Amino acid sequence: MPRWWQPSPSAPQPSPPSRSAARSSATAAAVIVQGLALLRRLDPALLSGNRRYRPREWAAATLPMGFADLTLILFNSIDVLVLSLFLPADAVGVYFAATRILQLVLFAQYAATAATAPRFAEASARGDDAALRALVRGTVRLTAGASLALGAGLLLVAPWLLDLFGAGFGALAILVCGAALQSSFGPAEDLLNMLGGERVAARVSFAALALAVTLNFALIPFCGIIGAAVAMAPATAARGAALSVAAQRRLGLSTHILA
Repeated sequence: MPRWWQPSPSAPQPSPPSRSAARSSATAAAVIVQGLALLRRLDPALLSGNRRYRPREWAAATLPMGFADLTLILFNSIDVLVLSLFLPADAVGVYFAATRILQLVLFAQYAATAATAPRFAEASARGDDAALRALVRGTVRLTAGASLALGAGLLLVAPWLLDLFGAGFGALAILVCGAALQSSFGPAEDLLNMLGGERVAARVSFAALALAVTLNFALIPFCGIIGAAVAMAPATAARGAALSVAAQRRLGLSTHILA
């Protein structure tokens, strides 16, 4: 390991509770800032008068989304967790480094969700089906193109990045392929969540998690970190494909790039 990566013996290292407190504080601060900014923008648009709250409808819509988010967190971590059961820490660290580098490719999908999900709901509320379909087509094309470009660029510099941690280029290349294929199925999950199909999206997310768990336990004992990548790439692509099929059947909207 390079000398500059090694912590100084005299420097105090933060304890795990300190790191957890820092993460919790950062998350709370982000939520507060976003909430204040949202209230400031909504205040002029809200009409004066009595308010009527419908907590049951709110819970019926948000609980499936929360469940789907929890399954997605596990989905994004299950390969590392299973690897830690079979391989030494240094091999797990190499694979974990590859998954962190992969986040640069996934950034295009995260950015598209933040920008377009509210616009899906807005177009649907207006009854503007043409605008909704145009937005879906534009989103999947831009997201898939950006993911492919980021993935290709990342693979060019990946050997130098992974030299900091060890050999892991093969696993990263497989993971990039899975992420790029997932992006080609478009924003199906956002459409389902915004247009009343959140329960379907939650079921698909749980099924994808079950598939990822099964493939990881089947492949990692024999193939190591390559097995983890081979397990996660098709599970990731299958999740995107299943969400796209669900959006087509429930909403009548084709989200994949060939639509």
